[in-house]
Amino acid sequence: MSRRASLVALMASLTLVGLGYLSAFIPAVPPMWGAWALLVGSVAALLAVSLLGAGESPEARRLLLPLGIVFILLVGGIGSGFLLPDAGAGDRLFGGLPLPAALLLYGAGLLPLLVVPLVYAWTFQGTGLEQEAMADLTARAKAAMTEAATTEAATEPGARRETPQEAAERGAGGRERPPPGGASS
Repeated sequence: MSRRASLVALMASLTLVGLGYLSAFIPAVPPMWGAWALLVGSVAALLAVSLLGAGESPEARRLLLPLGIVFILLVGGIGSGFLLPDAGAGDRLFGGLPLPAALLLYGAGLLPLLVVPLVYAWTFQGTGLEQEAMADLTARAKAAMTEAATTEAATEPGARRETPQEAAERGAGGRERPPPGGASS
């Protein structure tokens, strides 16, 4: 998904959230569409930010399925509390909870906890580094570590090293600064 599409989705979802908040200022009983706007907008904003963070790589498209499943589970689990009637004292319990609470906790809490890692694992193949890129990265890291070790060994033991800030100041001023607390030579 492109960056532009992710930003459009983010702005649309935040507009829904704003409409949901505005519905609270209606002088009568707040309308039900306001709660749905807040729910859908909040969940969509979360997923739009996730897509924005995934970047524009072709592999990022593979995240559309798991994020779509997360959207359905969260909106369905939380939204079921909007649709079902209040639980009464004689109602049947599901997992020790009335049906609306069970759908909320199990549908929006437990089910995503079980399903989402499996879907991410299913879409993960091909999104990581290829063998050649991993070998190149490893070689570059080893070269950088070797260079750092040789630079460290080349300095005198006990000699004071210049900090990056001191080097920048010296480079910007065009002259060497005397060491702190010491006399200049």
